[in-house]
Amino acid sequence: MSRLEQRAFVSSYDFLPKGATSFQVPEDAPARDYLFLLLPNLTLLALSSAIEPLRVANRLTGKQLYRWYTTSIQNNTVNCSNGISITPDIALPQNVDDRYTFVCGGT
Repeated sequence: MSRLEQRAFVSSYDFLPKGATSFQVPEDAPARDYLFLLLPNLTLLALSSAIEPLRVANRLTGKQLYRWYTTSIQNNTVNCSNGISITPDIALPQNVDDRYTFVCGGT
């Protein structure tokens, strides 16, 4: 199972019963892409704090409003300040186009 398939599986898991919480979004718009450039020794708390609201918004609306991808400068695994390693989802794009890009670093 690829990393993207794993993410889809985890995000589709029903932690709350349907109807317990929801938010209707009246229009269908294309998903907004976010790119997270991971630097060595990044703070995992900052990364997860940025991604979680996007995931929760998708969950509450039942739509894919947001997509996110991780990347690194050399497309190598990046070690966080707490020792956790993250393998990037995609190679660093030459042109970022319509993506919102965040640089995630640390000490």
